[in-house]
Amino acid sequence: MNWHCGKCGHDGPIAAFYQPGADGVRDYQCSSCGTIDNQYLGIPRINLTDPQTGLLDRFYIPTPKQILLHHATAKNVLWGGRAGTGKSHGLRNDAYMRCLTVPGYRVLLLRRQFTELKDTHLDKAAYEAEKLGAKWRAADYTVVFNNQSRLRFGHCETDASVSMYLSSEFDCIMYDEGSTFTEYSVRFINSRLRTAKKGVIPCVRMGSNPGAMWLYDYYIAKDVSAEQDPSYDPKDYQFIPTDLTDNPHVNLVEQQLRLNSLPSEALRKMYRDGDWTAVEGQFFEDWTPKNRETGEPWHVIEDLPTFDGVPIDQCSWIECVRSLDWGYDPDEGVCIWWLCLPKGRYIALKELTFRQLVVKKAADRIREQTGKLKVRYTVAGHDCWMKSRDTGESIQETFAKHKVPLRLADTDRMNGWQRVHSMLQTETNDGQIVVPQLQVYGPGCPGLMKTFPMMRNDPKNPGDLVQNKDHWVDSARYFAMSRPQGHREKKSDVWARLPKEIRKALVGQRAVLGSENVRRSA
Repeated sequence: MNWHCGKCGHDGPIAAFYQPGADGVRDYQCSSCGTIDNQYLGIPRINLTDPQTGLLDRFYIPTPKQILLHHATAKNVLWGGRAGTGKSHGLRNDAYMRCLTVPGYRVLLLRRQFTELKDTHLDKAAYEAEKLGAKWRAADYTVVFNNQSRLRFGHCETDASVSMYLSSEFDCIMYDEGSTFTEYSVRFINSRLRTAKKGVIPCVRMGSNPGAMWLYDYYIAKDVSAEQDPSYDPKDYQFIPTDLTDNPHVNLVEQQLRLNSLPSEALRKMYRDGDWTAVEGQFFEDWTPKNRETGEPWHVIEDLPTFDGVPIDQCSWIECVRSLDWGYDPDEGVCIWWLCLPKGRYIALKELTFRQLVVKKAADRIREQTGKLKVRYTVAGHDCWMKSRDTGESIQETFAKHKVPLRLADTDRMNGWQRVHSMLQTETNDGQIVVPQLQVYGPGCPGLMKTFPMMRNDPKNPGDLVQNKDHWVDSARYFAMSRPQGHREKKSDVWARLPKEIRKALVGQRAVLGSENVRRSA
């Protein structure tokens, strides 16, 4: 994004206009002529004149990332990630600028808890209202501007609290720390968005640290089905990520030390790294999409290994296993295809997620998507062996008729999760880190890739996870329990199963195939 100098006409990137000012504040400075501050056009800010001295008062000069928030045009914007990046300050001043610009504008700015609202906004707003020439109404926590615009501060501690906003209408609703709100309360309060003002489009602005997977689904992954939200349109949602370097007013070193001292790895991922897939109480703490030291792909790969230049899924001698967790409505059904490479390495190649799909059509879809892959077997949960009251036939029997034979899975949850953990652990070769035993091909398995990090420990059942949206990892558990005990096949068995010509090609490099991580040839 470029900005235009009002004095010399120079155009340049936003960073060129962001230099330390001599008086200790940050000014926008032209990299060509050196003109500072209010000679620039197009930069949102609030500049006031002191009525007693007549001097310029820089009430609010935004950082470059705050400018992106102020200029965002999407109906719904999520601005956030790492902690300490100026999100609360930016939201409040965005509300001020909207109220000062449009007469009669209505803004609602919310925090989940009242104590949070008081500490973050109320004390500051009472002071800032006077400087802006507005009135502070302490009775209802509202800033009233001379042009009849209003900024109302509120809170929503429980889902029942949404009733406080039933009779209200707002042009803009803002959520500070949006991850602390429930999806229900946000969607309900957003129904109060409406306006009769010409040229004004109702909008939502949200600042937040990670911690809510539904925000990740709406704004980042944009993975919301029509069944979940019939009104959802991904084009209406924008995500603006934040970084520790976005706020020049904090000591970066001290902030980093504070975030490093958080009591759990999940919290460090959320507040220090801005990882939206991390959750407190994470069940699969060993799940790491990228190697933390090198940044290279680890549990998630974007490119499949190749053999003699051919992607591994196109090699006719590579076998796969299918795992099925059945679901109809409201739960999803999930089938995952697992490539079985030599030396006990497994790659989740692709997945099929379905809902309200009759049994015979599900079997046909699975068979069609298998294509030319060589299937060793398909493992499924015990519910596939239950007889239907309507037809007297089980899912397993119907699948068999449609040429998708099923094998009964070992559904032991505790042992199953231990097997999955074991597959996620780092594999070593003579003490050297090689590759995890289980990896996920990201482009083919978005549901599995998203589900692994969002699973949480079940406090009532140690060693188990909370059973919510767990169909993908349940399918992975069935697969893990179907593999040989000790998670390793004998080398002689693997070798004997390979075609003669492949064994000949692999002589001298048997330790290589299946040990590749990001290299494209074996």
